[in-house]
Amino acid sequence: MTLFPADAFGLDPLSPPAGEVAPWRDGEVLLTGAAGLLGSALLERLLNLTNATVHCLVRPTAEATAEHRLRDVLEGLGRAVPDDRCRVVEGDLAAPRLGLDAESHARLADRIDLILHVGAKVAWWGDVSEIRATNLDGLRSIVELAATGRPKRLAFGSSVAVFNADAYRDRDVVFETALADDSRGLRSPYVQSKWGGERICGAAAGQGVPTSILRVPYLLPHSQRPRFNANGAVDLLLAASIGIGTAPDLSLRLPLCPVDVCADWTLGILGHPLPSCSFHHLLPYENLSWATLVEVARREGHALEMVPAADWFESAREASRTRRELRSIVTLMSRDPTRTLWSNSNICRLDLDDSETRSQCPDLRPRGTMDAALLGTCVRAIAGFAGRG
Repeated sequence: MTLFPADAFGLDPLSPPAGEVAPWRDGEVLLTGAAGLLGSALLERLLNLTNATVHCLVRPTAEATAEHRLRDVLEGLGRAVPDDRCRVVEGDLAAPRLGLDAESHARLADRIDLILHVGAKVAWWGDVSEIRATNLDGLRSIVELAATGRPKRLAFGSSVAVFNADAYRDRDVVFETALADDSRGLRSPYVQSKWGGERICGAAAGQGVPTSILRVPYLLPHSQRPRFNANGAVDLLLAASIGIGTAPDLSLRLPLCPVDVCADWTLGILGHPLPSCSFHHLLPYENLSWATLVEVARREGHALEMVPAADWFESAREASRTRRELRSIVTLMSRDPTRTLWSNSNICRLDLDDSETRSQCPDLRPRGTMDAALLGTCVRAIAGFAGRG
């Protein structure tokens, strides 16, 4: 069953501008989620590898203005502040019209050539109303902006986790096409919002808004500027294992990718001629097993003994009474009756076919195995978080 009412996935009639949208290489971009893991990696790549001017939609908080939040991101990327090519747009995905007044909204719509929408309320088991306001209502506001002013493409960051729906239970291969109509089996409101977001984007494309749906793999830390992914299930699990000194014996095999490599692929794809509605599985690497990650952690000096998953969970739950850094993964695993972090879920066995993307973007390198040095960098970033416990 869906956690959202049917109207959460609807879209009002649009009147997008006529005109061709060329492959994107430079120009002006609206980026959402710039303070997040993927958004900050995309901002880094946009500023370092293109001549684009990037407009970042940033929500102020009680602790910091939008300008200060973006300044912190730029400083973390090693960029000079202020940066003439990076401009803050104070707004809020959960607010009507993105929190912009009519004049600012129209001016932005007339300037940008591309919307990179990766901003979201990221919480596997967060408040349904908050997730709807940011991830679904906010996406509708983004679509309305895409359909206003000059012609532009909307690139939406979805997730490979959408394939854990029951509709894919009996499939072996999933192609780069529209999702099945039934979202049953997606228990997380966050993942359901990604499924619903794809529905909204499909409806927008049907009304003439050029749209690309990017199905993002599970993200590992940046390979050059390691940053722990506090919302990443694999990061949380490995950090907890290092902190405890044991690891659960799991059969997990997941599509994993360092966030900067994912950002590179996103921009590489958008630089090619694409159909009016395109779907992309972002898969630079073959699926990676949990056992491989544990072995890399051992090579990095962490003595991890494999123990049965149920026993590990009980140990972690007991330890979390006094160790706050363990509570997120304990909460996440408590939702899975098998205590195996959904090792039997569809995404652990499905072959995600990316041949359509590769035919559209022939310069993408072949899917390969993540090398040991890169894995070591990612594991050290995760271990650094465990060390702060």
